[in-house]
Amino acid sequence: MVYRYIIVSLIIMVLLTMIAVFSPISNDKKMLLYKRAISCIVLGDVANVLYLVLPDKTWQMFFKGLYFASISWAILGYLHIVLLYAGKTKSLKWIKFWSALCIIDSVCLLTNPWTCFAFPGAYKNVLGNQVLVLGKGNVGMYFHMIMCYLMITTVCLNVVIKAAGETTAYFVRYLGVCAVTILCMGINYISITQDSALDYTFFLYAILCCYLGHILINTLPFGFRKKVMAQITDNQKDGVVAFDHNGKVIYFNSAAKDIVPSDDPKTEFEEYYAQKISNAAVLELVGSSWETSFVTYGEKKHYYVSMNKLIDERQLKLGSYMIFCDRTKELQELRSEKYKANHDALTRLYNRQFFYEQAGKMIRENSDSTYMMVCSDIKEFKLFNDIFGIEAGNQILVRIARLLSAFVKDDAVYGRLHGDVFAVCLPKEKYYEGIFIECMRQVSKSAESRAYRLHIHMGVYEINNPYMSVAVMCDRALMAIASIKESFTEQIAYYGEELRQKAMEEQWIISQFQDALNGGEFQGYLQPQISSDGECMGAEMLARWIHPVKGVISPAFFIKVLEDTALVYKLDMFIWELACRKIAEWIDKGITDKYVSVNISTRDFYYVNISKTLCDLTDKYHIPRSLLRLEITETVFMTDSVRQIAMINELKSQGFTIEMDDFGSGYSSLNMLKDIDIDVVKLDMGFLSYSQGEKANKILKMVVNLTKEMNIGVISEGVETKEQFEYLRDIGCNLFQGFFFAKPISIAEFESKYLGL
Repeated sequence: MVYRYIIVSLIIMVLLTMIAVFSPISNDKKMLLYKRAISCIVLGDVANVLYLVLPDKTWQMFFKGLYFASISWAILGYLHIVLLYAGKTKSLKWIKFWSALCIIDSVCLLTNPWTCFAFPGAYKNVLGNQVLVLGKGNVGMYFHMIMCYLMITTVCLNVVIKAAGETTAYFVRYLGVCAVTILCMGINYISITQDSALDYTFFLYAILCCYLGHILINTLPFGFRKKVMAQITDNQKDGVVAFDHNGKVIYFNSAAKDIVPSDDPKTEFEEYYAQKISNAAVLELVGSSWETSFVTYGEKKHYYVSMNKLIDERQLKLGSYMIFCDRTKELQELRSEKYKANHDALTRLYNRQFFYEQAGKMIRENSDSTYMMVCSDIKEFKLFNDIFGIEAGNQILVRIARLLSAFVKDDAVYGRLHGDVFAVCLPKEKYYEGIFIECMRQVSKSAESRAYRLHIHMGVYEINNPYMSVAVMCDRALMAIASIKESFTEQIAYYGEELRQKAMEEQWIISQFQDALNGGEFQGYLQPQISSDGECMGAEMLARWIHPVKGVISPAFFIKVLEDTALVYKLDMFIWELACRKIAEWIDKGITDKYVSVNISTRDFYYVNISKTLCDLTDKYHIPRSLLRLEITETVFMTDSVRQIAMINELKSQGFTIEMDDFGSGYSSLNMLKDIDIDVVKLDMGFLSYSQGEKANKILKMVVNLTKEMNIGVISEGVETKEQFEYLRDIGCNLFQGFFFAKPISIAEFESKYLGL
């Protein structure tokens, strides 16, 4: 048994020596500490064998002490390695403390043959010799054991803490370190307490050394490379370098090797990685990009570098990778006048004119193929610039350009038309809706915050005439975008005949509007507002377009077109003046108590000085301002609410009656009551359409009671049945408007029916 023990010890001694000698030559501190720990284990092995075979008891005690001292220093090296590997840099300051304890321990153990301070020694017959066993330890031995166990406990705690936040691949590795360490200490404790002449802990120390060597030399956990390569495109023409979570290179392709033509590109890239992450401001580089340059074979080359995370199924970081895109040629072209003339300065994509030229050329040269025109537009991008600044907006545009460069293949043409509008022309068989949606999703996600959510729309036009103007093709794709511009759920729309017809109708309205307004085709219609006892208290004036050929044009159609094109303010001003003129005529005829309500749209706040215009009109026609009521919807306050509220308060102070139209249709109706000094609320017809059931009736009654408590008048709008009228009257409403009483009628009919004129 003893002979076998000695033979195994000698074999392990040789193996550990070979590991130390043939380990990779490196200046890495962990590797140097590892070799030092192996040296301590080998020294302990030598001492362990000598103490068994030497007959002299003094030398036995000396070499036994040397064995224990070697183990102390090996454990200290092990602790140092683990702290470095786990990244516990703050704990490294305690290494000096542990070193001091190891020095004291070594002195006690090596002087033990003469002081017996560590262990007195008892003897057993082994190989015909009296061989030392520990017996009952003295103070020095207890000191040695406590110190070693405390260092091992520190190792285990740091390993467990580090493993808790790691991905599965690294977690298993840390768990293995912890398990072997605990097993070593368990066997060690048994060997000491059993007074055995043969210490089997040594074999576990050897296993632990081999395991540490595997970790330090082969830094890749099992299966790690497969996960990395699954996420990196193999056929990249750009340089690709992958790192583990400690910044060590685990992969680089041939293109990357050409970037740094040295004998050790791995070290070059690791130093570059360390240089980048040493800057605290660059810690956000993962998921970002920057530009850099390298001198390759004496030539300075410029690269666009993007850095991204590698993650596992639990969204924990496995590592990261960099992609080096050679932009040297591009930058050289950028310096030329031709490049400047053909490319957008910010995104470096084709500008509008050059895109039109290149797309048209490609389509005409391949007239037997079908092409798709895809345009993108960011919803309310001006608001994004206002919130985050122009620079942040430019970064978004650059990111879109980079993604287009990455996603779109060589047989396509893409560029920036203007502002936040981009266009791509590509063969139909290469068009995949999902790719474009994913591209835009990535852009939206990169800018997502609590303050703003970027929403990008795309329009697609299938080109059926290769000789059509590219500008018209883009316009049709943009028309598709316009059809979903107000939607937050739809991302992509396709141009079709229906859109074309609608666009033509809208264009007709825009082209005919001014002449129709000047030619008297627009008329004011009045819808009476009736009290609960049947008296007409006033009316709301609504615009009607009576075309000489087409007849009555639906306001639901032309009002929206005018609002979208910002022409509605002209129509509103026409109605305001018409209302003032009619009120003046009624006063001249002795009717002094009938008011007229007019609408103020959101666009009016931006194109008209509302307060001055309305005051000038009431002064011009010499009418009381209280007879001209102003209806304002909640949507007015969706943007720039502070400015709008200030304008409303000014109108209120000038004597106008302020009505909140469509009350209850939005999400902030009660806020409007709190923040704005209004005189009347008009209950939205949706309240009446859907107010069925006890719960709905209670809500309606509560709103009516609330307005009474606040001394605010109520007009029930959209009353269509006798039952609705009677119910509303019973809960306290005293003013009504709707088809049950009268639909909007001409001014002449209103004057005849309700004013007796």
